[in-house]
Amino acid sequence: MSKTEETEQHLNFPIILHKEGSTSFYIPDLDYYKMDISEYLPSKLPVFFNPTMEFRRDISILAIKTYKSKKLQKITFAEPLAATGAMGIRVANELEGITVYINDISKKAIALIEKSVDHNKLDNINISNGYANNFLIECAKKIKRFDIIDIDPFGTPVPFLNSALFSIRGDGLISCTATDMPPLVGIRNNIQACVRNYGSVPLKTEYSHEIALRILIGYIVREAAKYNHAAKILFSHSSNHYIQVFVKLIHGILLANQILTEIGYIGHCFKCGNRVSFKGYIPEISNKCINCGNKLKFAGPLWLGDYADKEFCQEMLKNLDDLELKTKNRIEKIIQLIINEDHEIITYHEIPKICKKENFIIPPFENIIKSLRQEKFSVNRTHFSQSAIRTNATREKITQIIKKLQPR
Repeated sequence: MSKTEETEQHLNFPIILHKEGSTSFYIPDLDYYKMDISEYLPSKLPVFFNPTMEFRRDISILAIKTYKSKKLQKITFAEPLAATGAMGIRVANELEGITVYINDISKKAIALIEKSVDHNKLDNINISNGYANNFLIECAKKIKRFDIIDIDPFGTPVPFLNSALFSIRGDGLISCTATDMPPLVGIRNNIQACVRNYGSVPLKTEYSHEIALRILIGYIVREAAKYNHAAKILFSHSSNHYIQVFVKLIHGILLANQILTEIGYIGHCFKCGNRVSFKGYIPEISNKCINCGNKLKFAGPLWLGDYADKEFCQEMLKNLDDLELKTKNRIEKIIQLIINEDHEIITYHEIPKICKKENFIIPPFENIIKSLRQEKFSVNRTHFSQSAIRTNATREKITQIIKKLQPR
């Protein structure tokens, strides 16, 4: 059987040409499989594809372009869990000076990828069919490790992170996405999954998505340290149903030791809403709220350092105009919010939650922010939630400010 005949045999399902950025590639015909609006369509497809993840792919293209701008030589990119190959094909087509390695365990996926590669006439892509971890390790032996690895699984990235850390260069970039949000945000009956996978206890609070991101970063930092790597967080975000982290690895035992000092715990009082953070694996922790004396609940260990490098974020904004992206406005907004956030302030406050508890009318956010700044507090909006603020004011002070802003 010829390669063409083998490809057609595996493509025994309806496909369409789909466009993202400046790249067109083949995906299963979504309309053909759409039976019920409540169904999670990607899981029904013969080759997994989630159209709502275009934003993740767009922001990844931007982050990779920004990372590549610091490299003079040609670099390598690996996508071990390729599915349709959307990410790798876009990297090969939209960015210069990158050799792409694509892998998937499904032969149907490989056939679809080959058709897309032919359509785009790409000669800088290497395609393989096998287990993701085997692919990473075997390729690392042959090409002396990758410069960039994109881990984007259905669920937790944990099973693939160690292979990625083994297969990355000393100054390489790992993009790590997690979609297993119920365990990470502390949904009941999912907490043990977070403990098993990430070695951390989550906490269901109004700022659960920040805790989730900090748990993922903390896990990456701890695992990287095992390979004597310090993990520098270049950019991370929480969007839709997933979180994503871009981390640069810097080799060095002393640096790895130093960065581990940013690991700690967050304590939350479910009575008055007060929250505290403690750095250290075994910190001296008070389990009583200093405001009301109620017993605190804890999340961790997790990351308490910056979750984005502001200089890298500024470079991303500069590079944004050079790319053809449908989500450009949304990307610009989220990066600007992250730049403006005070990363030294841990957690954020949901204003509607405060107003509901106190039976207040929600005042304009600009008025809340202005009033807090007049009292010399640091305060900004946060990319985690459109209805929240990040401030070093206490919960009690925020409540007092909102009370003063109530209509008379």
